[in-house]
Amino acid sequence: MPPDQLVLCKSRRQRLAEMFIMPIAVLPIGPALRTLLGDRYDIFYGFIAIMLATLIMSRLSSQWAARNGGQWVTKAERLRRLVAESAETPRWRTALTAAAASALSMLGLLLVFEPINHLGEVLGAPSYTFGAVAAIAVLGGLGALRASRSPTQPMIVDEPPPSGHFWTQLRAVLPLTYAAYGLAAVAAYVIAVQVQPGMQTAAFIVTFLIASQLPLMLLRPKQKRIYPVALDARLGQQVAAGILLWGIPMGMMFSAGMALDSIGRPLEIAIKIAFVLPGSAIAGAAFGLLVYATRRLSEARKPQ
Repeated sequence: MPPDQLVLCKSRRQRLAEMFIMPIAVLPIGPALRTLLGDRYDIFYGFIAIMLATLIMSRLSSQWAARNGGQWVTKAERLRRLVAESAETPRWRTALTAAAASALSMLGLLLVFEPINHLGEVLGAPSYTFGAVAAIAVLGGLGALRASRSPTQPMIVDEPPPSGHFWTQLRAVLPLTYAAYGLAAVAAYVIAVQVQPGMQTAAFIVTFLIASQLPLMLLRPKQKRIYPVALDARLGQQVAAGILLWGIPMGMMFSAGMALDSIGRPLEIAIKIAFVLPGSAIAGAAFGLLVYATRRLSEARKPQ
């Protein structure tokens, strides 16, 4: 295998450290920007800073691992090691690690929205914020547990995928994804209108998270054959995936949220949704671009 086709396989300890270092590095971004900018602070600045921090941390982590215990292997071999490691790791440890990392990530995002001394006001009360963070943690743990409990391991194929493989796989997951998010948006709206106004936002978010993610965890079929080369989507493919798998589902959530905020004012709801849907598509494209850039920057190549 030519050196330029080998990729870096980080040690288990390095990857475990990354799961906590990344979200911990994001935690001070919101408070630091508010301190520096004062009244000029905007949530947009926080998101930009998070994206930059993610890119920088990914690159630094890759460079550090290349000099400290990382091994150069093929993409297929790296994936085989990761699958084998997941099967050997105690499930409770996998679930707790994913839950803690998910909770830290959610907390860092909330600190971009709110000052630390007012944390909880967006969702109505600190206790509701705790509930939202706990829901994210539980879902993260369940997702990791579900991934590690497969009785049969996928076949990892060290060859190029069939023509059109990326788009075939994408089309296969879209119906379940849209059904789960659409039903979750309706369920979250119906439940939120039944509770007191101060609890509506928290009830909406927690219901939406649970109702959208649990079906995807339980019903989404696992691939029997994995082509590691196909995991590195091209720029256009990754942007399309960002729009279809993230932007449109988020548009469903925000549309239901707009309807909740403007009950009894259909024209206002229509106007808000008319702005939300294109904005969600643009945000999805930006997310796809971020994933692509992060992967490119973090994927070290062995020097010649």
